[in-house]
Amino acid sequence: MTPVDLFQKIKTHCRKEYKIVLISTFLFGLAAHAYKFLNILPNYDSLESLYYSQNTIHLGRCFLVLGCGISSFWDLPWVIGLLSLLYLALSTICITEILQIKSTPSLILASGLIVTFPAVTNTFTFLFTADGYFLAMFLAMLAILLSLRSRKGILPAALCICFSFGMYQSYVLMAIALTLLYTAKSILIDQKTIKDLWKPLAQVFTAGLSGTVLYFISYQLLLKIENVSLSNYQGMSNISLHTLPNPLDAAYNSLHDFLFFFFYSEKGLSLYTILNAVMFMTLACAVLLFCFRSLKRIGVGRIALSLLCLALMPFIIYFYYFISDVNYHTIMLESMVLIFLMLILLLENAPQLPKLSVFVQWLCTLLSALMIYNFILLSNIVYTGMHNSYERSMAVINRIADRMEQLPDFPQADKLAVIGDLPDSRETIHNYPPDLSGTVPNYVMRIQPNYVDMLRNYNNIILEEAPDDKIDRILKTEQYHAMNIWPAAGSVAIIDDTVVVKFSEP
Repeated sequence: MTPVDLFQKIKTHCRKEYKIVLISTFLFGLAAHAYKFLNILPNYDSLESLYYSQNTIHLGRCFLVLGCGISSFWDLPWVIGLLSLLYLALSTICITEILQIKSTPSLILASGLIVTFPAVTNTFTFLFTADGYFLAMFLAMLAILLSLRSRKGILPAALCICFSFGMYQSYVLMAIALTLLYTAKSILIDQKTIKDLWKPLAQVFTAGLSGTVLYFISYQLLLKIENVSLSNYQGMSNISLHTLPNPLDAAYNSLHDFLFFFFYSEKGLSLYTILNAVMFMTLACAVLLFCFRSLKRIGVGRIALSLLCLALMPFIIYFYYFISDVNYHTIMLESMVLIFLMLILLLENAPQLPKLSVFVQWLCTLLSALMIYNFILLSNIVYTGMHNSYERSMAVINRIADRMEQLPDFPQADKLAVIGDLPDSRETIHNYPPDLSGTVPNYVMRIQPNYVDMLRNYNNIILEEAPDDKIDRILKTEQYHAMNIWPAAGSVAIIDDTVVVKFSEP
């Protein structure tokens, strides 16, 4: 097969729906995220990741090095951004295939919701890992599609689950939530029988279980080969039957955070919360209408099963509450976009509600379009804030560097001790809404290593971090007690071989 033959084959098999999703994802994606792709907008984590191998096996992400390695280990915003949009487009193709979304308006809106969703924006605030994470998302969605279609797809689906788990663990929960939504839709809208669903769902379960087991075997082997211990980040190393959280507490936290995501705003009523309220009322009415419409045909048992699938989605999205003392960030909540995609399912199947068809289609279209517009605004507000934070941080770092270089003993110094904090420099989570981590509103630098990284990366001043015992000794010296608080004169000094910057009392 020649390259021309291969291209022709791809062109033949690339259906119209795929092209619509690909084009829509890139257009909406660039509208929302081009500011981030075309600028250097670091946060506290990316300061040390200008070049980083992503070998995070200690976090259970034993294959992230493969996912991020495609774009090299450099933090390259434009390359990582384009690859991320490609993976998001492929994920959307899988999702729309699974949910049988076919019409052009539905495909455009589904693509827009997925690529502009706040969890995507939050992932892009940590851009240096974004392509690896979105590859994990694509593999998880592909696994469900492959396993639903045939028994031959079980093995490749299991491999996809294994690699997805090993790049970022949250997208497997999205795959489970998507399976629940597929099941509810198949019963309520497509009116499939349990017999129709049993085989494909059994294939999904087999692939998921096999892939999960393969992942656990893989990362345990890699931990031993690399002689690395599993980190206790998010309580991972302490997971056991004896340390499982109280299930009632976990269920409460799941429901609380689920509602919190949609309806909490620090500034009170907002377009985001209003649209979500209208969406939930619309979806609740639609589900009831489909239930009454299908009651005689499919019976109470299947309707109850479909409602159970929908009711389980919040607990699946927040499943890690049931196994660990975890702190959920919006990056982990890409699964939430499936709730918004229920509007697209309603738009796609509105003709099954004859008297309300036109009204429902317009309502779903306008709601989805307004949500996409609001998400695009949110993304650009976030990136503008990151730009301002970066500029403010660079101004401080340049002033510190200038003060250092004016000290007579500076050439002999080889360490940096940062005492105290700049005002409001510890804030790392902003409620826009929803809550987004990594969107520091004031300064990129939070802790001492951030100042070391900034001086090295942007001022070419190479200093080591002063260890804790060194700082303790410095705090007891008369020279330290004579120092003023930044930005006053005398707030930067050399003590022994260490540059000391005093932002506040420790």
